[in-house]
Amino acid sequence: MKKTTLILFFCFSFFKSFSQQQGLFTQYLYNPTYINPAYSSILEYKTFFFQNRSQWSNIEGTPSTFFLNYYNPNFFQKLATGINISNDNIGPFINNSISIDLSYSVKINEKWSSALGLRINYNDYQLNQNLWKIYNPNDPLFNLENNPFSDNISIGFGFLLKSKNTYIGISSTSLYSVKLYEDEISSKNDPTNYFMFSHSFLLSKLFKISPGIIVRNFKNFPNQYDLSLNTSINDKFSFGVSYRLESSVNALIGISLSDKILVGYSYDFGISEINNFSRKNSEVFLKYTFTKTNDNITPTGAEKIIISKE
Repeated sequence: MKKTTLILFFCFSFFKSFSQQQGLFTQYLYNPTYINPAYSSILEYKTFFFQNRSQWSNIEGTPSTFFLNYYNPNFFQKLATGINISNDNIGPFINNSISIDLSYSVKINEKWSSALGLRINYNDYQLNQNLWKIYNPNDPLFNLENNPFSDNISIGFGFLLKSKNTYIGISSTSLYSVKLYEDEISSKNDPTNYFMFSHSFLLSKLFKISPGIIVRNFKNFPNQYDLSLNTSINDKFSFGVSYRLESSVNALIGISLSDKILVGYSYDFGISEINNFSRKNSEVFLKYTFTKTNDNITPTGAEKIIISKE
């Protein structure tokens, strides 16, 4: 009964406002490109990143998000490029998307630099009919003879300021709302907006701590706040904790397996009412940096977000 109630809740939320926003991740600090296309221009090397998140995994049809991207910070002079592929699922609703990022960096002075990014995103929305049970086939709301959703293109943006130890960014998934469905009912996907801040404090040659905050804004929903604190040891091992306001407390860990490979895992300890249904929320990522063979080891972990390309 609990599982049925939960799935019905998802379905109602979807048709009310398509509340399945951009997929939710806990480990934003390891790859800010997911929410800000400007980030790709501040790194030194080409990077491949894979991330997967599963929420309430013991319940069929609950949210899961897959994200894959590759970016080249040295495409042409100060112009960086990237390509992103994602798959977002909630109940019977599926969003497959592919996007291209363009980012340009400008040095303000000896301490601060800025970057502006643009993301062109193609979205393909589908229904998984294996998770859909129709009790009234004549109900036009649930007529699944054809896919009711329209493919669309959205244009997002990102802007950031950075120094040696500080990162400040704002971004939006789209400059406008995108219409998804129009028949007896009408629905659209509104932009998700982000503000992100992080600062690193060097405690010693080996230890560094990085507090941060992310604010997530979505139309007709309360702002969501993520507070985090990460600790890095010798740029080889990092661990931390984050708090998503009124939702979860999250444990994070990152390990550098080599100069080029970084892996990480996080587990969310939910504190909201949804935990009456399930507590299984986890996330994994893999990051591969194409460093030059004769270069020194580049920093890995959450602190990479504030390393500038001088």
